[in-house]
Amino acid sequence: MPEAVISSQQKSEVISSYKRPGLKWNWGIRAWIDYTILALVLVKNTKTMVSDTYLPVLKLCSPDPDKVTRQYEDMLARREKRKLFDSPRERWRKLYGSFIRESEWALLELRKYLSKEDYEELVIGTGAYQVETKIPGIIAWFNNIRLENAEKNGSDDREERGNGKSSVKNYLKKFIIGIIDPGVYCGFLIGESKTTMDLEKGVTFEIDDCAWHSVGDMRDLPVPNQIPEQGCQMICKGICERVFNGESAVRIDFDPHLPEKSCTFKVEYRRN
Repeated sequence: MPEAVISSQQKSEVISSYKRPGLKWNWGIRAWIDYTILALVLVKNTKTMVSDTYLPVLKLCSPDPDKVTRQYEDMLARREKRKLFDSPRERWRKLYGSFIRESEWALLELRKYLSKEDYEELVIGTGAYQVETKIPGIIAWFNNIRLENAEKNGSDDREERGNGKSSVKNYLKKFIIGIIDPGVYCGFLIGESKTTMDLEKGVTFEIDDCAWHSVGDMRDLPVPNQIPEQGCQMICKGICERVFNGESAVRIDFDPHLPEKSCTFKVEYRRN
């Protein structure tokens, strides 16, 4: 594993953009939601992917299984401990940072031994299976949403509001964005984002500083000061697009802007 060589200049420049001041940012409702969803949904249900899936495969493939164990233990030692008086935002940052760091290490190691096809199927296939089996209720709820359902609810207000199509469209925007507001459902993964709505094209989220790339100290990544591309491509993009592939109601397309920290993803709902 590469050793981190950090100059005094790097120490002053390379910091997490998610270490932000402010009572609302650190203790507000959004911070509690992000931490709670992260802990209960993502980490609780997928934290064993590295230890129970990736690690055994690595030990089988590596000519030096003991070295793999030592490297994994080094990753565990880098976890930032959550303290009693940490804010929910700081707990979120530490928990998410550890998940990202350990996942990135495992993915970089797996690439050394597996073909592209086997590597992608192991990571994306295993991740999609975990999501679909651990949180099937959320997946089913997402996939049962239809634009027609929103239109039906909106049509009841057409006469009352008296504004014709314009009124219905405005209602639909509020209805659909309310359902998949990233501040409630996606913020724990991506951080802050800009949401735009088009009734024909769906919902687009523009993330200027994705949390996957920003929650942890970049000096402490498996490859110091290098954007964690593998997790971005395989876990965020790969697994999400495999689960929400458009075969049911929802299709999601991720567009990472690597090597920048920004990305765009689009959610499209199929009409009945």
